Amino acid sequence: MLNSRFYLSEMVSVIIVAMFLTMFATAFPDPVNTQGPPVERNPDCLYSGKGGHVFNDCSYVCGLDQVVMAPNGSKCYIPKKQLSQTPPIPIAQQRGEEQGRNVGRCDESGACVEGMEADDTEHQETD
Repeated sequence: MLNSRFYLSEMVSVIIVAMFLTMFATAFPDPVNTQGPPVERNPDCLYSGKGGHVFNDCSYVCGLDQVVMAPNGSKCYIPKKQLSQTPPIPIAQQRGEEQGRNVGRCDESGACVEGMEADDTEHQETD
């Protein structure tokens, strides 16, 4: 009889602790995001449509849920695994440009390809 009272009091104390923890966990919910959409860190998503931008990828995701394709013929960086075996031709670069990356053009399928010629004027800012 004495053992059953001990187990009963132990069980009641466990239930009280569990109720306290449940109330504590639900009393402080996570704060709601009131700042709007997440901050965009992909430079391709921040492209304003003015000339001079070289895309990292021809198809990319913005805002965590929106798939975007770069305009056909836009400049893009060719992935290293996609480069041909011929050595690249040295090109003068301005300060701030990424060093050692070959530039190609975006095609209709959303891939960055070498040697695709396109008119640069269609993607530049007009006065």
